[in-house]
Amino acid sequence: MLPVSLALLAAFLFAAGASLQQQVGRASLPVTAPPHVPVRRMHRLLPITAALSHLLRHPVWLAGWVVNGVGFGIQAAALHTGSVALVQPVMVTQLLFTVPFAVLHTHSRPPRATLLSGAAIFAGVTLFIAKWGTSSPHGGAD
Repeated sequence: MLPVSLALLAAFLFAAGASLQQQVGRASLPVTAPPHVPVRRMHRLLPITAALSHLLRHPVWLAGWVVNGVGFGIQAAALHTGSVALVQPVMVTQLLFTVPFAVLHTHSRPPRATLLSGAAIFAGVTLFIAKWGTSSPHGGAD
C-alpha cells in the first residue's frame, strides 16, 4: 500500500509544517507600537505587513514552508501511485498528527472531545483502508 504510506507521510509533513509556522506566527502577531517609536506608514495602515515582514525572515517559519513543500511533493507521489479516492481520505489523518504538535507547544492535555474525535477519525480511515478494493457481492453497481 505505497499510496497509503505516502499519503500518511505527506499528512505528517503538512501537520509538522503547519505547527512550525503557527508557532512562529503566534509569536509575531502585530502589537501596537508605543507613540515614541517610529512605525513605517505601511505598517500603520495595514498592521499585518509588520508580521509578514518578520515571518518572511524567520528561519523556523521558512522551514515550515520547506516542510510543507516536501509534503506537497510526497502527496503528489501518492496521487501518482494511487487514486484520488484512496489518497485524499487518508490525508484527513493530518488532524491526528496535529494534536501531538499542539500538545507539545502548549504543554497542556488535549480535551476529551479532541481525543474522541481523533479516535473516530482513526477508526474511520482504518475501516476505509481495510475495505478498499473489496467488491460488492453482486458483482457491480446497480
